[in-house]
Amino acid sequence: MGCYQAEDVTFRPLAHFPPDIWGEHFVTFTPEDNMKMEIYAKEIEPLKEDLRKKLFIMNDSVDLGRKLSFIDAVERLGVSYHFESEIEDMLNKIFKEFAANNFDIDYDLYNTACQFRIFRQHGHKMPCDVFNKFTNSDGKFKESLRNDIKAIVSLYEAAHLRVYGEPILDEAFAFATDVLQSSAPYSELARHALKQVLHFGIQRVESRLFISFYEEDETRHETLLKLAKIDFNRVQLLYRKELSQVLRWWHVLDFKTKLPYARQRSVECHFWSIAMYYEPQHSHARMLLVKVLLVISILDDTYDAYGTFEELELLTEAFERWDLNAMEQFPKEYMKLVFQFVYNIYNGFAKEMTELGKPYAAKFAKDREEQARGHVASGVECYMKDYNMSREEVVQIFNKMVEDAWKELNEEFLIKSRPGDDDLPKAVLKRVLNLARVVDALYKVIDGYTYSAKLIKGDIISTYTQPIPL
Repeated sequence: MGCYQAEDVTFRPLAHFPPDIWGEHFVTFTPEDNMKMEIYAKEIEPLKEDLRKKLFIMNDSVDLGRKLSFIDAVERLGVSYHFESEIEDMLNKIFKEFAANNFDIDYDLYNTACQFRIFRQHGHKMPCDVFNKFTNSDGKFKESLRNDIKAIVSLYEAAHLRVYGEPILDEAFAFATDVLQSSAPYSELARHALKQVLHFGIQRVESRLFISFYEEDETRHETLLKLAKIDFNRVQLLYRKELSQVLRWWHVLDFKTKLPYARQRSVECHFWSIAMYYEPQHSHARMLLVKVLLVISILDDTYDAYGTFEELELLTEAFERWDLNAMEQFPKEYMKLVFQFVYNIYNGFAKEMTELGKPYAAKFAKDREEQARGHVASGVECYMKDYNMSREEVVQIFNKMVEDAWKELNEEFLIKSRPGDDDLPKAVLKRVLNLARVVDALYKVIDGYTYSAKLIKGDIISTYTQPIPL
């Protein structure tokens, strides 16, 4: 029975969210699917060993540019997690060689920008003055570069790894953006770069796309391509297995009936967890995160799109007490359902984390996911009102804030000569980066979480249900 009551005539700020678009689509995971996943896992092992030997040989014999190009392909194909230590060792050695030569390497714009991006992605602060040779005396990039769209895309991607105090990269970004916008009507490469920056992209979505590009590359490495395809299909099945478990659990809760005001987005929440932890070995983290995301979603809709001020005050007080007995004072059934759901999720989370030797994790998560609040105007609307500005002016200001925030995040990834005690481990920073990426991908155009049919439906389908032909 739903939580609505016939006599309830209270005004509520209902948002009338779009319904779930998936239904029973991902619920089934068969024994045949499981068997296929195991077969893929066995096929991957000899391919990994072949490539591991190649990486070892490349350490000593191949020129630096080819090494970096191979590493870039491994990473963009989504299989770098198999070779993390080998890749880090190679990059450390290559960076030292570049530094020993004062980074004075005779490469064209395409390769210089690619190498800059790769080093920055791994925390090596390759100096931005490697781009000086591509500029005129006035600091502007040479107009003759405009005709090489592939190189301009490479420059555009590299410019997104800039930090504060790098005006040449700000100029590179402006120059590349102008060229790509002019080229977009006749260049698919330019259109895709403008639509989705590699540094901001969701890894599995970008890997799926890059596999099709790499397949057409005349310089492709066949063993690497085969590994990427089989590994994508194996991990895709793992994601589907996880998602089927999430959906069965969610259907038992029956919030579609009991909390009809709330968004039903369990598929989107699991997709979000993939964006944060795409590597297959992080299955447990994904399964925990998807539940946390669903808690946030239910709370967000309860506070913003259903509860009255008086009801939400009671609910907030109950969360602060963290006591099931607090439910006795709730006047509405939906409040009991929401409180019980959040309470059970976090207590289960605490139990699991304690068993894993991390009892502090659940308390940290509970103290922080999301501050209780009433229905409020958006940040843009508040800024417009406070400063008497138009929406267009405020959006420009907010875009600049986002740009600066990315510079700060990029700076955090650069290896410090003397890391302080307060520096976060790179593994943690990587998840922060992935969170920024998923927010960019889901919210830069519209609210892609709420209106997933308009923005990420295709990405979800390709991630979960479209294996790559072998």
